[in-house]
Amino acid sequence: SRAMTAARAGARDGQVRMNYVENAISRAITEFEDRYEKNMYWLATIVSGAPFLGLLGTVWGVMDAFGTMDAGGATIEHLAPGVSGALLTTVTALLVAIPIVFIYNGLSGFTRAEMTKLENFASNLADRIELETGS
Repeated sequence: SRAMTAARAGARDGQVRMNYVENAISRAITEFEDRYEKNMYWLATIVSGAPFLGLLGTVWGVMDAFGTMDAGGATIEHLAPGVSGALLTTVTALLVAIPIVFIYNGLSGFTRAEMTKLENFASNLADRIELETGS
């Protein structure tokens, strides 16, 4: 393991320099965390951006629907298709954003739990090395 390699590299007369071990453990934890969180920003961007795209489509569709009023009058037959199309973009955006919120939160919770396990393991490993070497 990296920690033991660092311990051997930093050893003088059988003594382990714990700062080498702690640095190796810290680097390993950081690499592990980066691997887990590598693409989480894409999920966050989709979750935050989809409702705005839906709102944009809704506003655009309503503007288009009211634009037809000049040509054909303010009847329900003229407005309904435009308003219906406008609301369809909102529904689509919500159908995208809502499941991704649950996925993102689930992955975030999983990542936090795994990081806690890894940090506890690293702490136990450092303690064991220190006890075994008497440093």
